[in-house]
Amino acid sequence: MPFFHTFAAGMEILVDDIRVEVLRRHVRSMRLTVYPDSRVRLIVPWLTPDVVARGFVERKKEWLIKHYCKMQLRQRRQEPQYVTGEPFVLMGRTLVLRVEYVGAGSQGVVLRGDEMILYCHSSADIEKRKALVEAFCRSELYKYIRGKLDECCGQYGEASVEFSIRRMKTEWGSCLAKRRTMLFNLRLAFVPACLIDYVVVHEVCHLQVQNHSRQFWELVESRMPDYRERRQRLKEY
Repeated sequence: MPFFHTFAAGMEILVDDIRVEVLRRHVRSMRLTVYPDSRVRLIVPWLTPDVVARGFVERKKEWLIKHYCKMQLRQRRQEPQYVTGEPFVLMGRTLVLRVEYVGAGSQGVVLRGDEMILYCHSSADIEKRKALVEAFCRSELYKYIRGKLDECCGQYGEASVEFSIRRMKTEWGSCLAKRRTMLFNLRLAFVPACLIDYVVVHEVCHLQVQNHSRQFWELVESRMPDYRERRQRLKEY
């Protein structure tokens, strides 16, 4: 099997069956990243020759395989089973899942103290349980972001904006300033509330500055002086 391969849809480098997506960006140096979901991406400057990108990955082969295997193992260990006694973190709050079976009654999730109670049919498989828990987490996240977003817009003199929650692979949030709409990552439901606040403030700032220039970051800092600390903590997730 060749060490490298280029696909028609775009350049990819194959390292022992690990696919490395290569993207060209306005950056000064190459950056290789292994994401928590085991995706691997190489960011290179626009004019970087393919052979140089390939050489960079080859030199990083040992590091890449080590971290890729580490992420794969972590994924397997952290895959929820949705059974009684399993811990769940909802917006920074640690809860214990309790499964209660219902007959013809409604299926869903409620919070009671430090318990997340999942009501479901006895025939509900892991995918059904997962869907019920995720629907609840999405609802809780939506309510939290709606309140925080309205608070920020009122505080900074912005008209209210609409938003939706989606599964997103590479971003915590995005802002379509001209349409006055925003998108937020469903995975925010599993990080502390103070980090959700940072993402909301970040996106609200994009209503005024639609890039990541110095002016943008100065605006973020004026509204959230400790944003650097929160931003760094968010990277851990």
